[in-house]
Amino acid sequence: MSRVLAAAVALVAACGHARPTVTGAELYAQVHALQATGRATIGAMAVRKGQVLASGDQVFVVEQVIDRCRGGDPATDVDCTLALLLDQRFTVLDHAPQGHASHADGEDRSASMITSGVVVGVAVAAAGGLVLGAATCDFPGCKYVFGVPIVFLAGAALIYFGRD
Repeated sequence: MSRVLAAAVALVAACGHARPTVTGAELYAQVHALQATGRATIGAMAVRKGQVLASGDQVFVVEQVIDRCRGGDPATDVDCTLALLLDQRFTVLDHAPQGHASHADGEDRSASMITSGVVVGVAVAAAGGLVLGAATCDFPGCKYVFGVPIVFLAGAALIYFGRD
C-alpha cells in the first residue's frame, strides 16, 4: 500500500510542476533573434513567434509584441510593445488560454433588455388575473394558483435571459 501511495505522490509531483516563465526584459534581449529566425532560446526554453505570453488576465501574441521593436535601448524604442513590458513575468504558451468571453464595452445589449421587458410584462399580466391573455378567473385564490407560479417562472426567466 505504501508503494502505491509513494507512486501516486511522485506522479502528482511530476505532473504538477510549474510552467517556466520569462520576463519581458529577457525577451527584449532576444528580439533580434525572434525577428530574424522566428525563435529564440531563453534559458532552457524556446520561444517562437506563434506562441502567446500569459500574465494574469493579459495575453499577448509574441509576434505582435515584437513587431515594431528595433532592439538596443528599450527607453528609446517607443514603438515596441515589449519595451513597455520589461518588468512583466510571462508564461509562454502554445495557444491562448480558454476563458469566459466578456462583452465588449460598446456591445449592443438591447435585445436582452427587450427580452427582459417582455418577461416582466407577462409576469405582471399573469399576476393581475390574466392567464397569458386567455381568460380571467373568478374563483377565490385564482391569483395564487396561477399568478404566483407564473411570477416565479417569469422572474427565473428574467434572471436567466438577463444575465449578460
